[in-house]
Amino acid sequence: MFILHFLREVLSILCMQKSFYQRLTQDKKSEVFFRVFFEYIRQALQEIKATGPISAADGKNPDEYKEAGKEENKKKGN
Repeated sequence: MFILHFLREVLSILCMQKSFYQRLTQDKKSEVFFRVFFEYIRQALQEIKATGPISAADGKNPDEYKEAGKEENKKKGN
């Protein structure tokens, strides 16, 4: 069952890659396609930046996050 699901995913990815390739090489409207594609990517990046995910790369260790959470709970009265 897992293999069948995996093969479906691979086939889906290959179809998308083929579509991109065709748009790059055969489609006369590729400039419009890339403008729209770029806009979607830009919006997605802005949304990701706006959510502000916590990253281990920011220099804090997990204990510091726990302590910060405890302090905020004390401020809220929890």
